[in-house]
Amino acid sequence: YSMAFIKGRYRDYTGSEVLIYLAIKKFETLENYEFLFESYNHLGILQLDINEYDRALSYHEKARTYISKLKNPEVFQVKNYNNVGYTFLKKKEYKQAIKYFDKALKFKINRNRYARLTDHKAYSRLKLGDTLNVKKELLKSLQIRDSLNDRVGILLSKLRLAEYYGYIKDTSKALHYAKEAKRLSSKLKNGADYLTSLKL
Repeated sequence: YSMAFIKGRYRDYTGSEVLIYLAIKKFETLENYEFLFESYNHLGILQLDINEYDRALSYHEKARTYISKLKNPEVFQVKNYNNVGYTFLKKKEYKQAIKYFDKALKFKINRNRYARLTDHKAYSRLKLGDTLNVKKELLKSLQIRDSLNDRVGILLSKLRLAEYYGYIKDTSKALHYAKEAKRLSSKLKNGADYLTSLKL
């Protein structure tokens, strides 16, 4: 499982998939439901990375079948709702995405997850052209991520704030956040977000 996870991070999707299926066979024999959830969750994330949204959703659906067998089902339920919501966001089905982010936000969650879900939900609303309280939510997420020193989260927040300010035609603030995102993505060696910041 760990090897599959690492291969996935380094975009060796085929290698990761082969290893995760080997892991699933072992976890089924051991009746290890937590790692069965994590394995199917990982498969969902791999499919998302290659824009196979429907396959990603089917893997997240499969992961969900194990939640009721786990000791802390709420934690896994929130993770599942977030990942399904994010898949719908990437699929540009923003109303569906918001529905799942709202489901996850009903649970008692830590600040990091709250910031992520709030950010995703606000961004989905922006994509629908609804700007009511979007700036407030995006800034709140950035503030939480900043306090936690979550640099990957900070980068995402700044990209989304750049997009928000671009949408409302505040060019100077949009450029400010886009340049900050560019600097941070370069520091983190995050090629995809570096390209996004340049595009913005």
